[in-house]
Amino acid sequence: MAKEFHPYISKHFEESKAYEYLIIGTFPPNIEVREGKKSLTDYFYGNKGSLWKIIGAIYPEFNFEKGNRSELIDNMKAWQEKYNVGITDVLVSLERKDIESSADSDFILDYSDYNHSLKNYIMNNLTTIKKILFTSSNTCHSAYELFKIIMGNDISHIKDKLVIDLPSPSGSANVALLNVNIEETLGLNKGLYDFIHSEKKHLINLFKNRWEQKKLNKSNKLKTKLPSSPEGIINEYKTWAYKNVLPSPTSK
Repeated sequence: MAKEFHPYISKHFEESKAYEYLIIGTFPPNIEVREGKKSLTDYFYGNKGSLWKIIGAIYPEFNFEKGNRSELIDNMKAWQEKYNVGITDVLVSLERKDIESSADSDFILDYSDYNHSLKNYIMNNLTTIKKILFTSSNTCHSAYELFKIIMGNDISHIKDKLVIDLPSPSGSANVALLNVNIEETLGLNKGLYDFIHSEKKHLINLFKNRWEQKKLNKSNKLKTKLPSSPEGIINEYKTWAYKNVLPSPTSK
């Protein structure tokens, strides 16, 4: 297994700039994946249909889907500049169990793999930083869990700035949002349930029926088809969740 080194942090994260918002992930896919058919461009979250699709829905003044790979990076950086958003990752290197996998669970790490300079950056910019957003937070190798290791006890200085309940921008995480074994949220991820309860009240009965059928199937070993969730509801939820914590499109 070969060690991979982060292709973007030293090149694109400006440590001299005092960002108000930080978006923090883990590590980009292997270079063959980054240059493959599912790749939008060679930059943070450069795969198609990921974070930039959500950001584009919130900030329609920017187009992150048209143009060549270089033009897309320019547009992404222009958005970051206008809204003072820094993007970086918690790892500067790693090995993988599966070279083609982008899953956090396949990371093989040691102490030198962590982005230790991130701690210095944050501690030096405590008064400027408003929010630190994590695009994964639920597994041992998630961005947030690795960030906690980097920060150690100093994480206490920024607890009120951490946003750890955002849905993953990855489409591979969508199924899990609809399959949580919690009665109070009708079997939905809490964030998705909060979105429906706040913004889509007319769908509550649909998800109640879905949850009841799901429980009935389980208790009676049935295979009755569950009511389908409305098309596009997951994308709407993700856009809503990120819009609530990113700077307002009309604020600058």
